[in-house]
Amino acid sequence: MADVFVYLRVSTDDKGQDPENQLEPCLEYIKSRDLGEPEIFTEKGSAWQRHSRPIFESMIKLAEKNRVKHIVVWRFDRVSRRRVDFLSIWTRLSIQGIKLHSVSETFIETINQLPAPWDEIIGRFMLEVVGWLSEEESGKKSDNVKIAHKKKKAAAEKKGKRLDWGRKPLEISDEKILDKYYMTRSIRRTAALLDISKSKVGRVVKEQSKKPLSTGDNTKREAVK
Repeated sequence: MADVFVYLRVSTDDKGQDPENQLEPCLEYIKSRDLGEPEIFTEKGSAWQRHSRPIFESMIKLAEKNRVKHIVVWRFDRVSRRRVDFLSIWTRLSIQGIKLHSVSETFIETINQLPAPWDEIIGRFMLEVVGWLSEEESGKKSDNVKIAHKKKKAAAEKKGKRLDWGRKPLEISDEKILDKYYMTRSIRRTAALLDISKSKVGRVVKEQSKKPLSTGDNTKREAVK
């Protein structure tokens, strides 16, 4: 069984990211501190939406179950860019005796060495600051994207063209939605895994339940009743 978990996450809205770039510094960090044998968890998902990170949630539950004492990330914003969400996760792990380590923000460990109660008081304050900075950074990226889009849109309109906002959504077939639903038995879970709305999953499942049964389809029909 692993002694330490490593969580690698790349954002859904940033192209060209490679989680392997986060892995090497994390492994070096673990080795330098002799934290033990690592197990790697890799995920592509938004830092703002917890439901889009099923691997992260599974890792946390596994750490609590197996009493893993350390989780290492490249930066704290790999956990969440929402300050409230991040502090909630930090508190949850602390209660279970699990330490969350950041390779890029090791100053937190120095604060933890302060005598009580200053370690908790100053540590909490610094985590608030880290969370605030993450939110600010993400907000600036969003603003820059919007500014760039406005410029492209204005240039396109001058040429008599239309520029649609954002990327074109990926088409996900009803068959793929149903396959994932039969596997999870949950509309919410299916929507999170496929990054689509719960209403769309519900509509596909409902339409499937109205179709007549064909040979060999008994198992799937039972799942949507």
